[in-house]
Amino acid sequence: MNGTYYESGGFEQAFRQMESDGLWRIQRLEQFNYMTELDRPGWLLVAARQR
Repeated sequence: MNGTYYESGGFEQAFRQMESDGLWRIQRLEQFNYMTELDRPGWLLVAARQR
């Protein structure tokens, strides 16, 4: 996910709320450069659906 939208759009709070609501469990959330050829800071999010 693009880092600019993640930080300005309140995505971390929304993702954590979905985790609190039992919709999924965040397995990994870390800063990540998502384009090989360019410096594009972003976030890597890996989540699993709660059962």
